[in-house]
Amino acid sequence: MGILMLQEIVERLTGGRLRDFLPERLLLPLGMKDTTLGVPVSGMERSVHAAMSGDANYGDDQTDWGWNSLYWRGLGAPWGGMHSTAEDLGRFLRHMLGETTGPLRPMPGIPQEQRATRRWGLGWMLGSPSFGNLVSPHTFGHTGATGTLFWADPETRIACVLLTNQPQQGQSLFPRYSNAVGGALQRRGSGRSGGP
Repeated sequence: MGILMLQEIVERLTGGRLRDFLPERLLLPLGMKDTTLGVPVSGMERSVHAAMSGDANYGDDQTDWGWNSLYWRGLGAPWGGMHSTAEDLGRFLRHMLGETTGPLRPMPGIPQEQRATRRWGLGWMLGSPSFGNLVSPHTFGHTGATGTLFWADPETRIACVLLTNQPQQGQSLFPRYSNAVGGALQRRGSGRSGGP
């Protein structure tokens, strides 16, 4: 709900829509030419459909609430309507690695029990189990409901992006993938051969 509130603030201050503000002020200056908040009809053929496996919780393509429906793909909800490429998300993470760590500080006022298990900064997950256990505790990132994982580790200055269309498999796939990336980097850093 905080991201939805941020959209409302931006739109009231600018008098325009967030989906028009983002390209001008953030996406295009970073070189993120293939990123949109909501998919325009002209770009639908480039956008991959999420594999829903008949899951009633996500609707189907014939209903407005189905994630592959024209409605949801074009909606551009600020909490889950971004469409992008791995290259563009990598650019964004590199930008974030060069920025202040203020947004990466744990949110104040969160109960200690939740703070220990589900840490959040301003819009970023911090040290999530989805990022594996071979990254620093300062690693920040995001997991998307339709099979997206991206994170950056400020200590190693490494960024990782995985885009799938398999939402149901993400919970088991994400930590394994992250550990494969982290393990390859550790081997590379120690001078062993065989890493990417």
